[in-house]
Amino acid sequence: MTGNDRRSITELRRMDEQEARQSLTVAEYERWESINQLHDEAEETREQWEEEEQEVSDLVVRADPEQLGTEVDLFGNDVLVRVDSEDRRFREAAESLSDERSWTSWRR
Repeated sequence: MTGNDRRSITELRRMDEQEARQSLTVAEYERWESINQLHDEAEETREQWEEEEQEVSDLVVRADPEQLGTEVDLFGNDVLVRVDSEDRRFREAAESLSDERSWTSWRR
């Protein structure tokens, strides 16, 4: 069998193990095994991601607001603070502080 005569991935995926053992050469069977293993691993990864996505959603949606923030003392008052790391203004302030720290440590 030449490189151009290879069975398609779809064709190999449609075969069950018995059919693959009976109709494929050793090289084709090894390719069949490899394709199925990769497909199974990809499916497991998709399932894991779905579970993790659900877990994160549950944590965020059902979380007590105090768990999503931190309390700070502001002029003698306890204040619950939540940080939105996606907020452009927050990012600019954080980058500005980072730049300032870099400049200060460079001058020392």
